[in-house]
Amino acid sequence: MTFRSIIVSALAIGSLIPTAAVSSEGPVYRSGERHAQTTHVVVRQRQRVRRRTHTKRNSALRIGGGAAAGAGIGALLGGGKGAAVGAIAGGGAGTIYDQHERHKGR
Repeated sequence: MTFRSIIVSALAIGSLIPTAAVSSEGPVYRSGERHAQTTHVVVRQRQRVRRRTHTKRNSALRIGGGAAAGAGIGALLGGGKGAAVGAIAGGGAGTIYDQHERHKGR
């Protein structure tokens, strides 16, 4: 009898732990027990209250910022017509980014 099986046997007396000796082939049950007792633990997580961070103001800043950046780059590269094309492209990119940020975390 090993030291570990002596400790397991001593702990099992008078407690809810089934008497089992640990071997390389798995648990060996004594005293006529065939199945170990199982304990089911239910863990519940608290629901987090999330503050709404996506506002119309944030959307306007994202889309407007993209449009302004596109217009600036377009004006540098192509003049007035380039600024219009850049504003449209930047506004579209800002809209896509805003949709990405809106659904972030869900």
